Amino acid sequence: MFGPMFLGFVGSLVVALDILLIPFHGEDDAFHWWLLYLVLCWNLLFLNLFPLWDLVFSPKYAYFDRQTGKVGYTFDIPGSGMNLVIAVLIGAI
Repeated sequence: MFGPMFLGFVGSLVVALDILLIPFHGEDDAFHWWLLYLVLCWNLLFLNLFPLWDLVFSPKYAYFDRQTGKVGYTFDIPGSGMNLVIAVLIGAI
């Protein structure tokens, strides 16, 4: 989940450092425009498509119900026989 965000952060950090180091570049050294474009495209693609990813692939969560003392899951566990929310007693495992 945090992999694409981390890559976007690292890419943005590299571009920011490259921009800060422009005065120290040599006369023959050109700015890395391809890196700037790559990071911008990556970040825009990630920010725009990440909500759609959750629609296509539903997130898998486990939660604890304090009132009943059960752990519930928002996904099906193979071999359990239940299709919706599966609740397991805490002490049963």
